[in-house]
Amino acid sequence: MKKVIDYLYKDKHKKIMGYQRIHIELIKLGYHIGKNKVNDIMREKEYLKIKKRNWRKYNSYEGDMGGVKVNEMSQNFKNLFHMKKQVQI
Repeated sequence: MKKVIDYLYKDKHKKIMGYQRIHIELIKLGYHIGKNKVNDIMREKEYLKIKKRNWRKYNSYEGDMGGVKVNEMSQNFKNLFHMKKQVQI
C-alpha cells in the first residue's frame, strides 16, 4: 500500500496532490482504505506539511470613537454618597 502511495504522490502527480485526492485515486485502483489511514501514511513519510495556525485573542477595541459630549444642561454628575445610587428629580 505504501509503495502505491509513493508512486501516486511522487511519480504520477509530481508531489502536487493531497491525501484526499490520493485516497480517491486508490479507490479507483480498487484499494479499500480510509482517508485517515492515507493521511497517517503520508504524514509518516513527511509528504504533508503540518500547518501551524497563528491564533490570537479576540479584541474588539477600535480606538477612541465618538468623544465626550458637551454638558449642555449643566448637570451635576458627582455622587454625594459613596457606593449609593443618586437619582435626579
